[in-house]
This record gives sequence, C-alpha cells and structure tokens, in this order.
Amino acid sequence: MVKGLVWVLGSGVALVLLLAIALYVPAVQNAVRGYAVGILEEKIGTPVRLERIVLRFPIGVAIDGLYVEDRQQDTLLYAGSVRVRVDPSALLNKRISLGSVELENVRATIQQGADSVFNFAYILEALQGDTGVAPAPDPQAEGWTFTVDRVELHRIDLDLGLEPSGLDLRLRLGALNVGFDRFELDPLTFHVDELVLERTRVDLRTRPGVSEPDTYPVLTNPIADLDVRFKTLRLGDVGFTLKDVSSGDSLWLALDSAAVHANELDLSAQR
Repeated sequence: MVKGLVWVLGSGVALVLLLAIALYVPAVQNAVRGYAVGILEEKIGTPVRLERIVLRFPIGVAIDGLYVEDRQQDTLLYAGSVRVRVDPSALLNKRISLGSVELENVRATIQQGADSVFNFAYILEALQGDTGVAPAPDPQAEGWTFTVDRVELHRIDLDLGLEPSGLDLRLRLGALNVGFDRFELDPLTFHVDELVLERTRVDLRTRPGVSEPDTYPVLTNPIADLDVRFKTLRLGDVGFTLKDVSSGDSLWLALDSAAVHANELDLSAQR
C-alpha cells in the first residue's frame, strides 16, 4: 500500500517535471505559439501573428515579431522584440519580481473616436469573457505584489489621436533606460536610481475637439498619492514640439544634453 502510494506520488512529480522541461524544447514552444495565436485570433476576430516565443531558464520569456491588426486593417501593435526576466525565488513569497523588461522595435497606434471609444476596446471586451459578478475578495488574504528592477526601451514609435479632446501625439523614442531602487503599484511608488533618455522626439498638436458645455469640476491633485523620486537624470538629443493647429501658435524645445544629479528629487512633494 505504502509502496503504491509512493509510486503514484513519484510518477506525478516526474510528470510535472517532464512537462516543465518540455516547455524549453523549441518544438514544444512553437506548438504553444501556434495554439496561443489561434485562440487569440478566434477570440478577438482580427489577425494576430507571432514569429517566435522562447522560454529561457530558469524563468525568462522572449517574444519576437508580435503583430496585432485592428478592425480597420491597420497596425494596432507591432513588437519586434520583448524580453522579460523573472526572479523565481520571489514567487515563493507571492511576489512577481521582474529583473528586467526590454522592448525593442515597437510600433503602436492608438485612436479614440468622437464617441470616446478606443480602437483597442474590442480586444478588452473579447478578453473580458464572462461578465458575471465575481466573488468578493477575502480582505484577510494576502495579495501578490509586483516589482521591476530595470526597464529598457529602444526604437519605440507611438501615434496617439484623441478625437474628443482634439489632441494628437507622435512619439519617436530612441532609447530609454530606467533603473529602479523601488517600484510598487499599491501604493504607486517609483524611486528611480538612474533614468537615461536619448534620441527622442515628441510632437504634440492640439485642434478644436468635440464641443462640450462649460463645467466647473472640483479640482483635485492627480498625483497626490504618487510617490516619484529621482537620483540621476540624463537627457541627450531630445526634442519637443507643441502646436495649436487652429491658432498656429507653436513651441519648440531642443536639448542636446543635460544631466541632473540629486541626493533626492521628490516630485510628489511639489505643490
């Protein structure tokens, strides 16, 4: 009886280990990629392509050539390379700790129509699934925490159009490297050790938006609960343009290089 129980438990453990090892085999990863793409396409109803997905030991994920098309047959998102490295030991303490997040060759187009609906809203609706009432969370249960040590972005293009507010933004980001001393989402806490931004252009244009009656809302500080601090900021070859299309007024800013070193720069303490 005891031997049989040991054999069953041993077989179960061996099967789990075998499945875990199989996920690192290229043929298995390719099968998972095809299955995931098929499910996602069926779910959202627009084309999705993924060239490659690679799992790296012990816990790392690399994604190459992710393409998502919107309902107007335009590119909603293209991510040439995504690399994420996870600290496996942190999972034992109910903590998701990303050692590094790297994005390279990313293009995204976000549009908000006059009805305030975004061009990606249909994806969120499709992935939401069952809209039934979810069970109330246990207030005594300890939730998971999320942290990031370093973020690296290279060659990021973003086009944003907000029809209701008459705002258009064009971002061409060359390189952004951010190292965090502390990163928390609850409460929002971002303590940056060093931030380096290079070869970046931001083009912001405003135009008459949807006409709305004048209102006088109660003004609140949007960053009252946001804790942002810096030690070192480095900027190189950064440009900013702001233009009012209706009046023709414009503002240009070109910065060849700049560096700020501080014992502590606490933006949340500003008034």
